[in-house]
Amino acid sequence: MKEALKSVVLVSLVVSSVLLAGLHWVGPMGLLAEDSISREIRSPGRWGPPPAPSDLLFPRRLVIHAEGGVFEVTGPPQVHDDLWANTVSALREARIGQTVSETDQKAWGSAASGAMELLFPIRLTLPQWALVLGLPSGGLSTEVGVDRVLVPDGDPNFLMIYDESRSRYFRLSLGQPLGRFREEVLKDAILLEVDRILPSELSIPASPHLYGSNLLEASLLAVEPENLSPDTVAAEFLFEPSATQTIVERDGSKVFTDGQRSLRVLPGDKMEYLATPRLKTGGSVPQGLDALRQALDFIGRVGGFMPGSFLSEWTLITGDQGRRSELLFSFDYRYKGWPIVAEPPSVTLVVSGNQVARYTRKVMRPVSFTGAVRAVHTPEEILSRVAAAWESLFPRGQRPTPVRDIFKAYYHPGEGTKTTFSPVWVVEFVDGKRIVFDAYTGSEIKSSPSTGL
Repeated sequence: MKEALKSVVLVSLVVSSVLLAGLHWVGPMGLLAEDSISREIRSPGRWGPPPAPSDLLFPRRLVIHAEGGVFEVTGPPQVHDDLWANTVSALREARIGQTVSETDQKAWGSAASGAMELLFPIRLTLPQWALVLGLPSGGLSTEVGVDRVLVPDGDPNFLMIYDESRSRYFRLSLGQPLGRFREEVLKDAILLEVDRILPSELSIPASPHLYGSNLLEASLLAVEPENLSPDTVAAEFLFEPSATQTIVERDGSKVFTDGQRSLRVLPGDKMEYLATPRLKTGGSVPQGLDALRQALDFIGRVGGFMPGSFLSEWTLITGDQGRRSELLFSFDYRYKGWPIVAEPPSVTLVVSGNQVARYTRKVMRPVSFTGAVRAVHTPEEILSRVAAAWESLFPRGQRPTPVRDIFKAYYHPGEGTKTTFSPVWVVEFVDGKRIVFDAYTGSEIKSSPSTGL
């Protein structure tokens, strides 16, 4: 009997290990957690409360259209935070209406004088965008995508929305005038003039609202591991002590499993959580905002959020052959205004039904800027490299996807034990494709798919 029990335990551990090792290639269907969130993790978490959903939709760019030109709000970080918080608060007080009318680029240009433009790091539908910001979403069209929002100057009773994926402009009514909410905050802002990069100046399709940068120097960023204790992290899960097995693998990874769920903490502080896979048919699609709140609650208790965290992906994974659909959320973070672009994302979580199916985490904590400040390539130079490789990006017969944005960031390769991150330029396309270039050398670091640059 004892030998049989040992065999069962050994098989369980091997299966759990194989499942965890295959986390990056196993398809998203059928990976379901049978326990509710409240039973999976202890409450309250040791890492403090999670951020509000609206905090995670922090704009990548805050641009002011003034008489003397176009200026980007570049700091200090507290000004960014206050300006976004004031914007969300003002929108909640004004209450968005249900009237959305299509307009054109000329109307956008007319409203731009003195306006504040917001470019978001992730494209959401209008109802999703409203829900995340805590605004009424009833009656709003899911056919409208929110990439950029223009907040007119003065006391506007409307917002302008640009949907990059379809090159369409919309006017969204407000229940009452928005009021003046930004002047006091902007008194302490650092504004840097930026240049428009017009599509006519490029030999490739691009957004009509593409901006460059006049901040053309940067240093390295020193980073360090999170130093998460495997036992501390495991303690946040309600593993049944009498049924929990712990194993240390050859690479130093520590695995905890109770036969239903498995948690692996790898050297270098990479964390992988996986529920026992069960093929399940039917079931409803998880509701977006509820699923996002579940994700935030889970992460807040298991590792927590980095300061400056933002939502970088929200994807519905549609089930096939009767399997249940799931929602995937990814999160990255900023350091003093600089996005940390990670491959894969720093934190990824999948919600299926009302449960967390899996969770991966690899976060390096920024320490400080380090080393000499060096010159970087200009955005125009980087875009010229993209233009040179255009045919490999979009082979003949494939519809070209316009460039949505080019922005500076620090690059986190996701694996290894690097102690410094390098500054990069990220060229982002409307369909979500990205190419990452070393800002110092101008050479390609990462692309999806590879371009051979």
